[in-house]
Order: sequence, then structure tokens, then C-alpha cells
Amino acid sequence: MFGTGNVKHCTKCGEGTIKEDRQVCKHCGCEQWEAVPSQADADAANSMMMNEAKAMDSMDGQDESSDEILTGSTEEALARLHEMVQGAASDEERLWQLNGVHLGTFASEGKTMDDVLLAFLQWCQKDEDRAACRFNLSKAMRRLTAFATFQDKHYEQFFDTPVDPSEAEFQKAHKMMALDIPSWTTDTGCALWTLDVKEVDVSEAWSDRAMVRYMWFVMLKSLFDEACCQEGVVIVENIDCGARTFYKLSGATKNTEAVFLEMCYGAMPFKMKKCIITGSPWWMNMMLGVMRMFMSTKMSKRIVNTDMKGLHREVGAHNLPKGVFEGTRDYEHRYQVS
Repeated sequence: MFGTGNVKHCTKCGEGTIKEDRQVCKHCGCEQWEAVPSQADADAANSMMMNEAKAMDSMDGQDESSDEILTGSTEEALARLHEMVQGAASDEERLWQLNGVHLGTFASEGKTMDDVLLAFLQWCQKDEDRAACRFNLSKAMRRLTAFATFQDKHYEQFFDTPVDPSEAEFQKAHKMMALDIPSWTTDTGCALWTLDVKEVDVSEAWSDRAMVRYMWFVMLKSLFDEACCQEGVVIVENIDCGARTFYKLSGATKNTEAVFLEMCYGAMPFKMKKCIITGSPWWMNMMLGVMRMFMSTKMSKRIVNTDMKGLHREVGAHNLPKGVFEGTRDYEHRYQVS
């Protein structure tokens, strides 16, 4: 991507040079340069984006011709899903104890099995299903089974104790991830996640266990959040950063990449309504173009690569926090993280 033999490239247009002392880009006149990242870092980032593109297509689940469909009240659907779980639990009791969720504590405080099942019933419904009071119970059960399997499979390594947000490791992970989730919803009722990649701390080694547990806490809070399961989440990312920073971030998560992808796209009742990217440099535009080749048209349409004006058209400045996204609202966190 960066040209054989180049030692640095222009941050504006991507033009490379083999001359260490060159001050001004001959192509565009920019005076800002960045050192070419290592091939290992570049390969790790490319692999991560391709894997994520493929995993995204699993997020919505699939409707199958033999699926059990119930038209009726939420209470009726919940009762039937309980029956399906009880039937599955007769063969795999431990799996369905959901030990990794730690119901009643921290992220799951005040929550019961009813709340867990309700999240998957909300997730399985499309807009037209909600209007018709229709539930695809088989689809909900498939994702619920994936969720139960995921938390059990990773219980010993990551979820053996409840995630306490007051712990030092959690707070460190929260600071390093730089993920903000405002208290409000968008005009369409979606929850909002914002991430400024420049604020992600890659100055020191990340703890795999701490990062997975941090994300598990966030995803559990989302599971019990009706806006996330029903209307979905709008993710806003600012990627106005250098390639080396982005590649270093990719390297920091390579040990847990598979766990994150399984959690976010294959196990949780999570709906990504849209992902809006701003500040995308030339090299990221290239990567996004390749990434779209590995995902469905439906999923590709949810990824919007735009500028700040485009972001404000999509979401509205009144729905964005003050700061890098130039919103008008004072930030308040949706979930208690301290």
C-alpha cells in the first residue's frame, strides 16, 4: 500500500518518498509526513478488517423456512422461549445456567432470566415483525444458544467472576478504549456509540483479560438496553489518525480478535443500525473499499464514510456530544462505569 522502499508518506494524499529529509510533498504541497509502518503491522490490520467484514454478515442472523413463528403477545413469546430453553437445558444444564452473565450483579444487577430472553425476542424482530406482533422463536433461540455457548466457552479465562467497573483494571481498559456511550438516543430511538481513534491509548501493552471483560460489561449492559436490542446502535467513529497508530491498535487486539468478533457479531443480540466514519485518511478509504468486497450489500450500506457535515446530516449535531464530533450536547454516560 505504501510503496516499496518508501520511508515516509504524506498524511494528506499518501504520496510516498524514499528521501528522509524531504519537507514538502511534491504531489500536494502538504508538509505533514508519517513513517511507513512495518509490514507485520500492515498485515495484522488488513487481516483484522477482512475478518470483521466477514463476521458482520452474521450479526442479523438468518430466517429459515422451518422456523417456528409466533404471532401474539410478548408474554406468550417469552413463555414459549422459556419452554425451548428448558428443553435444551435438559441435555446441557451447565450451559443454560449462564454462569458468565452473573445475573443480579453489576452489569446484570436487578436482571433475571426473563430479561435475558426478552432481549433475544426483541433482537429477532424486524420493524414489520413488531408492527404485526410476530416473533421468530427459532431465530431467537439460535442466537440465544450461541450466546450461552460463548459465555460458557470463555468462562474460565474471562468470565469466572463478575465484572466490577470500580476495579482498577476495568478503569484502565475504559480509558484505553476511549469508547463513549451517551445517555440519550437518536431521533430514531437508537443508542449512540462514539469513538475517537486518536484517543485510544496504545502507549502500553493491553491486558487481554481486562479488555475482553470491559467489552463484556458493555455488551451485557447493551443486552439489557431496549434501544440496543430493538432499534439498534448507531456507531460514530473518527479515524483521523496516522496509519502507524491504527496499525498499532490492530496489533494490540490481535490476541483477542476472534473473541471480540464472536461476542459482538455472533453471540450478542446486537443490532448495528449504522456505522458512520469521519476523518478517514486515504489509506483507510482504500481499506474500506476492499472491506466492502467481503460483506453483503445490506451490511455495506450501513457503513457510511463521510465528513463532519455528512455526519451531522445523518445524526444531527443535537444528538452528538461536544468535542471532536462538533455536537451540541454535554456528555453523560449511558451506563455506570465508575
